[in-house]
Amino acid sequence: MLFVSCSPNELIYFGPSSQITNSLFGTVRGYITDISNHTVIVGARVNISSGFTVFSDETGAFNLASSLPGDWEITFSAPHYSSYTSNISIESHQTNILSVELVRNNSDVIIAAFNVADLKITGSHDFLAKWMKSASVDIIVLEEIQPDDAPLLDSALTSNGVSLPYHVFTIQYGYPNDYIAVWSKWPVYDASDIVYPVYTDPVSGTNISLSYLRPVFKFRINVLGSYPVWFYAAHLKAEYELDPAFLNLQKRRTQAQIIQDTILATQNIYTDQIVILGDMNTALPEDFDSGQTLDILSFHNDNPANPSNDFIPINATFLPDDAWTISTFSSRLDHILLSPGLFPYYVSNSVNIPHPSPSPSDHYPVVITLKYGNF
Repeated sequence: MLFVSCSPNELIYFGPSSQITNSLFGTVRGYITDISNHTVIVGARVNISSGFTVFSDETGAFNLASSLPGDWEITFSAPHYSSYTSNISIESHQTNILSVELVRNNSDVIIAAFNVADLKITGSHDFLAKWMKSASVDIIVLEEIQPDDAPLLDSALTSNGVSLPYHVFTIQYGYPNDYIAVWSKWPVYDASDIVYPVYTDPVSGTNISLSYLRPVFKFRINVLGSYPVWFYAAHLKAEYELDPAFLNLQKRRTQAQIIQDTILATQNIYTDQIVILGDMNTALPEDFDSGQTLDILSFHNDNPANPSNDFIPINATFLPDDAWTISTFSSRLDHILLSPGLFPYYVSNSVNIPHPSPSPSDHYPVVITLKYGNF
């Protein structure tokens, strides 16, 4: 087999084998992987100029069987990666082995939010690290995690070849000892907890006790080393069965109002790049009603006549209503929202809710991609 260097950033292994097919056609097969971490790329598109297209399977393998003999161009492409085109000569009765390592677009930034349920499942740190590698995550906010998990997760990330060297936790925690944390490819700046023991409910106008609830985690990351993005990570009041549902809803919308008021007081919504993300525990249909939890997080209620400063709830807007984010019941608990200043960088159709297997949690992560540079 011949080893060919195709560019400073891409390597291709190429060469015809002696395998014989049962027809006059030839075959092209191989694997598609990420050049930086050698992870297989699932669903990569392989198109040959003779007019045939296939996609790589869960092992990264593709098979262009029954290809017409001749000289052709073959193009490999995948979301978040630069496409690659090569020339190939196909002969009858021959199988060509063509395995490609694609280069990920440096302008893409993949952000995720994941409630990891205290990482209490045996092997969950490794499960999480493996999924983070497969998703090529650059920044991930984790809820229901403790500082004791940090060395275990860092070790699992290192073992799986994942480089996310920066992590920061909230200083305070909520019942029962749950923190919020971020792991990032780039340094984390200006991290702070936003905590109010008592705050005014925006609907009833009454003061609501928020004791023992988790803080909102505010921080800044200069993504790609150049673009300052502000994050407001939250884990709002759960729909705890021993508390009245109306009280849980009241506390969630009050926490949402804290986030909105803080952003309005400290940020320029139109120009600042801001992400609100996390487990918002929007378990009730009322959480999605006008003036309630998600509506407040989206800034719909601050000035209904002027929607220009509204945040866009990405998965709630662009995914079906049954795109659940938890495996144990039908609900959209987890969300990512983008400010008007950041939404233009959102890659259309990039939001997804993968189901890691094996999974470290009963929740599913929410994942989006931002693209910087040329649009």
